Amino acid sequence: MSVTIILLVTFVTLLFWKVHRNFSFWNDKGIPHVGVFEYLLYAYDIFTKPMYEAVRKHYKRHGRFYGSYQGLAPSLYVAEPEVLADVFVKKFKSFVDRTVGQKLGNSLRQKSIFNLSGDEWKHARYILSPAFTGNKLKASVPRIVKVTERLTARLIEHAQNGTPAAANELLHSCARDTTAAVVFSFDMDSHVDKKHPLMVCFEKLFA
Repeated sequence: MSVTIILLVTFVTLLFWKVHRNFSFWNDKGIPHVGVFEYLLYAYDIFTKPMYEAVRKHYKRHGRFYGSYQGLAPSLYVAEPEVLADVFVKKFKSFVDRTVGQKLGNSLRQKSIFNLSGDEWKHARYILSPAFTGNKLKASVPRIVKVTERLTARLIEHAQNGTPAAANELLHSCARDTTAAVVFSFDMDSHVDKKHPLMVCFEKLFA
């Protein structure tokens, strides 16, 4: 029995030491940070509340620049526009990597832009950046607005007529039309024009 107690105490001590070491990363960094018990409460909140509520609570308490964690990994939370401009634009080379996503078990989906990290993400970011300059994004806004207004009109029509709306189909059409407008400069209404050349290619690619 005494050996069991000793092993149990040793295990608990090592576990406490490990947790304390991981969650003391920000203690001497000189910035506001989330403590271990506050982080455990946050972990509970993200499973019981909308995530934005949990993040906003920390934002209100600690400000626009504070340390926290993702799992056991230290994470710096930034909501300061000038600092974000440095991270994403001016000093991007120093902040190239991002959180490694979960393994999907599908090589094609793993190569998606949303799941890339490391050198692959850096290379993809370098290729894509010219397509997202300020002027190009501004030029895309009227096209996106036109597509969303079309979606809104359809939803209003369903509401006024009291008829059910196939939300999945309407949102898919909106996504396709937005992509066609922004990437290819096509004014496409895929909800109506099922035989548009882009729709034909889309069906062949994803059918």
